[in-house]
Formats: sequence, structure tokens, C-alpha cells
Amino acid sequence: METTAHLALPYIMPSQAQKHVTHNEALRMLDALVQLSVADRVRTVPPPAPAEGDRHIVGPSAQDAWEGRDGQVAAWQDGAWAYFQPAEGWQAWVEEEQSLLLFNGGQWGPPGGTFQNLAMVGINTTADATNRLAIAGDTVLLNHDGAGHRLKINKAAPGDTASLLFQTGFSGRAEMGTAGDDDFHVKVSGDGATWSEAIVIDRGTGAVSFPNTHLQGGRERLVADRIYYVRTDGSNGNDGLSNSAAGAFKTVQHAIDIAYGTIDLGPHHVTIQLGDGVYDGSLQIQAPHVGSGTITLAGNAGTPASTVVARSAPFNYALHVTGGAEITIRDFEIRSASNTVLATLGGKVRVRSGMRFGLNASASSAQLLAQTNGIIDAGTASYAVVGNAGWHYRALIGGVISASNAVVDVSGRNFATAFAQGERLGIVSALSASFTGSATGKRYAAFLNGVVFTSGGPNLFPGDTAGTTESGGQYG
Repeated sequence: METTAHLALPYIMPSQAQKHVTHNEALRMLDALVQLSVADRVRTVPPPAPAEGDRHIVGPSAQDAWEGRDGQVAAWQDGAWAYFQPAEGWQAWVEEEQSLLLFNGGQWGPPGGTFQNLAMVGINTTADATNRLAIAGDTVLLNHDGAGHRLKINKAAPGDTASLLFQTGFSGRAEMGTAGDDDFHVKVSGDGATWSEAIVIDRGTGAVSFPNTHLQGGRERLVADRIYYVRTDGSNGNDGLSNSAAGAFKTVQHAIDIAYGTIDLGPHHVTIQLGDGVYDGSLQIQAPHVGSGTITLAGNAGTPASTVVARSAPFNYALHVTGGAEITIRDFEIRSASNTVLATLGGKVRVRSGMRFGLNASASSAQLLAQTNGIIDAGTASYAVVGNAGWHYRALIGGVISASNAVVDVSGRNFATAFAQGERLGIVSALSASFTGSATGKRYAAFLNGVVFTSGGPNLFPGDTAGTTESGGQYG
């Protein structure tokens, strides 16, 4: 045997001449291979100006002087390339990559073997046959290598599952993905066994449905009539669905916002039921509700005076309905330091029996004001006027107030300007209406092409001063 078993270092033979040559050759090989560190491993042609001691792992399909030396260690020694065939288990540090490689008998790769087609990988934990990639850590970063980054979750067939599962104690609590079909599902569970779907997005149309909350287009779609309760001891953090301090809303405006902004009534009706007490007014309804049903603001039908919507600050309406919105009001008292009920820009208020219209602090204010195509419908209602005002009915700029067949108790009230006034194309219609109790002030005023229509003669409306018409106003 003339060389060593592993590195093939030459032995000095007995009676050998020039023993220093063999010895130096072995030293050169040791210098090249011990603590092996190479410049790179992908180069396929020799560098043009190598320095003494430079080492490389020859890349695939090498050419020129390195042709046929793929995978070998090439070392520049004494002005020539020396080649060393690696054996299984050799290790080399690659300076260009700052990584350690291992030769497995056929190719160079990471010390744990190649990362292609690994059966499983565990990082800071143990992988298993189900969780073939397992990572234990506070966070996982998937960073971009270019402009962006995309995480792909693929499945074999539509009936399979591709999803993200969120767990607590390894028990499922929420899942989103294409589970069981190609629609996108979001579902939740309280125990990891029973699941409820929250959101489904149709794969073809993108339409969103909410299977367990009857939501359509981001709104809850009612399946029956609903009552929202409002109490002075309630909370806007409640759901409003039970008549208790722990269930009812606290403010009327919050109930209005929920009814008009978050639900689809469909053919069903919503009642906002006020408990006894006083509620700050300046209620705003600025857009129509969704659905063909109606929304009603209701008080105490037995004693309407015990439920009061009041606005004490001036220059604010107790109830302002605009933008095509509609509401029905009944069985409570409403009053304001300014105009009480305003319907404008296509807004509509239906006044129904049991309403009480209280004191207006300003003599230049109206209890019912319709303007700019707003409508107030008090037809067939039986209600009471329990406070003084500048006007009870005032319609202007295309506004319409209809009180046909209404029964109104005025109970000695005073109206500083007129009980009913139509101006600037506004219309007040009170066909077959009846008024009980005495009142002071002008009965009506119609001017600037406004109309007050009764077919009940000049003394139909309450007051102690005759009505007037001027500037194209009409009364009849």
C-alpha cells in the first residue's frame, strides 16, 4: 500500500530516493484538504489569475482545464491545478455563500442533506406524518424577494380543503378558505367540533352571504318583525332586543342608526319602542332604510305624556327627516326650543294617534314643518297640541302637510303667526279634519303661491283671528 486509506497521501517507501519529494507532496495535499474552505462551488471555468492556495469546488458541466472535474476540489499549487476527488463525509466551508457543505458520496449539499424532497422538517419542534413542516416560535416571517410575496395553499380537487385554521390549545376556533368546495368560507367554532359559517363568498359572482346572521350586502336581513327597545337606564353597548337595562339601548339616535344603517327590513317592520322618561332630541334620519317594511318610533300608548322627546337647545329640530327617509311616530310627546318636526328633501313623517306636540320656546318656530318636497302625513291621526308655537302646520318651498280626517285637540293653545300656513308653493291639506278646544292667533295664512285647502270654510282651523291670503296664496 503506497498511499493512506482516506486522503491518499503518498507514503515514503524504504530505500526511496529523493524522499523529500514524496513528503512535500503529502504536505501539499494536507494543506489543501485539512480544514477545507473553498471560494465557491458554482464556477465552471478556472479563474484567469488564481493565487497560490486558491481552492474551488468545480461546478457542474465544467469546461477548459476543469472539464470532467465536476464536484472535485481544485487547488492552485505550484502554478498548476491539483484535483482531489471528495469521499463521502467530506465537509467544506463555502466562503461566497457563508455556508457549510457536506459530500454525500454523489454530490455536495447542506450537512443535513439536500432540502429537496425532505420527508419532514421540524424547526424548534418535532414534525410528524400529519404536520410535516412544524415550527415553534413567537412569529414566522415570510418576506418578499422582489416586489411582493404570495403564500399559496393548493388542493387537489374542489371537494378538498385549502384553508387557514386558527386554534386554541390545538382545538379549532376559526377557519377561512375553500373548504369542501371552491367558494370562500369563514367559519367559527366554540369547541372545535361544531362549526358555524359566518361568511360565504361565491366563487363565480363574488356575492357575499352571511348564512347564520341573515345578512345581505353587509346588512342583517330580517326574517320577522323586530322591536328595538330604548330606556333611560339602557346602554348603547346592548343589542336593544330586550326591554331591560341590560338589553335596551340608551339613546334614541343610536336605535335609529341601527335600524336605518345596519339592517334590511325586507317586508318586515321595525318598532323603536321608547320607555318612559325624557330623551334628548335633535334626532337625525338622513337616508332611507332598506326594505319595503316600515320603521315606527313609538312611546307609551296608555299614557303618551310619560314618554318625551325634547330638544332644549335652540336652532335644532327634535326630529329631522331628510334625503328620502321615512318614519312613523306615535304615542309620545315631542317638543323643541326651535322647530319640532321637520321633513325636507323628500323626507316623510307619518304622524299617528297618541302624539302630543308640546311647547316651542320660539314664536318663529313650527311644530310640524314640511319644506323642499318634504311630506308630513297626519291624516286620520288623533293627537293633541299641548304647547304654544309660531305655527302648528307650516309648508313651504314645495313641502306638503296632509291632515285629512285628523282629529286634533288644541286645548287653549296660542299660535303666534298662524295655526296653518302655506307659502312658496307649500301645501297644507286638511280635508274633513276636526279641531277641538279653543286657541288664539290667526287661523291660517296663504301667500307667495302657497295653498291651504280644507273645504271646511274659513273658520275650520282653531284661532281667534281671521286667516289671510296674499301674493297668489290660495285658501279653500
